[in-house]
Amino acid sequence: MNELDAIAPAFRRARDHWPHAANLVAHYNDLATTYAGNQHSLIELIKSFIETVCVTVLMDYGQEIPSKAKTTGLLTRALEQLGLKNTRGASRFDKVLAAHNQLVDALTHMRNQEGPVAHGKDGYLDALSENHVRVYLLSADAILSLLLGALDGVEPNLQHTREPYERFEHLHARIDASVRCDAEWEDDADLLVLRFTTEALEDVRFRPSEILFHLDRPAYVAVLDSLVMGEPVGEAAALRITLPSLDPWRKPESVGRITSAEAYDGRLSVLSGPLLSFLPDLFPRPLPLSGEALSALSTALLAELDALAVVDWLDRESVKSRIRVAFKRRLRATGLQGADSAAKRLLQWFEHQDEVDWS
Repeated sequence: MNELDAIAPAFRRARDHWPHAANLVAHYNDLATTYAGNQHSLIELIKSFIETVCVTVLMDYGQEIPSKAKTTGLLTRALEQLGLKNTRGASRFDKVLAAHNQLVDALTHMRNQEGPVAHGKDGYLDALSENHVRVYLLSADAILSLLLGALDGVEPNLQHTREPYERFEHLHARIDASVRCDAEWEDDADLLVLRFTTEALEDVRFRPSEILFHLDRPAYVAVLDSLVMGEPVGEAAALRITLPSLDPWRKPESVGRITSAEAYDGRLSVLSGPLLSFLPDLFPRPLPLSGEALSALSTALLAELDALAVVDWLDRESVKSRIRVAFKRRLRATGLQGADSAAKRLLQWFEHQDEVDWS
């Protein structure tokens, strides 16, 4: 155990929670080295380490980071994301949260006033005293302990987390036990199509969960959602991979986990009514979906398009292709036969809607 871990173990806990986060690991190493050395710039490293942890948490849950966010703001947002929100007196725990915010404010103030590396300082400024260093470390340790304690009790967001595949073995086992994968090659489009069907497996030479987790995170979540109480259902997802430009680390697309007819209030909400009226035309009669299921599908499709449709998507065939594949995945999950042609019709319908300002 090094000297830093003996007095403030939360720094190592943060490093160990994200062992594959190169920047966080390097930051920890710099902090430990500085503390064991002349301790110059230690307060600056302490403050930036807290900010790094907060930013990592927020990005792992798909949150955007403001360009000029302050440390207190980052901590507040990270804690809220993890379920610790100041209720302005409704809970006694609010005092604990307020106290930690004050600690962060104090660290920021002391960094600005006494940090020898912050904003440029007089060359004759005295070095940090041992007592001050200990106070800074213990304050940061308390802040990180609160943050990491909240993080331990919250499930990661599977759409955005950068934690390694091995972290979710309990979920992989569920998919691997219930999913069959079939492959086919489409000559006309130069595409390899891997179709994952949630049925019992007899002979597996690879792990479907690993392919889905690394290559198509939305499909991983869609398959997991389809495994209700472990019961086999119909075809859940089709993964289309353009070869040879395979990039397993591409940014996951935003699909969302919509299991009920939740209201949609995004920029495409003006299309909610018209879409709900159009969807029955894609299905055979009698309509196989209940009214609630149809509303949930409408909500999911709007959220899907909202996430994928960039400003000039109407003029970009590559974006249209991604949207069509996402639509087909949603429609196929309902058990619809001919989901490919239905997805094309749906995409054409959206292309002719003039009510939305895509800019």
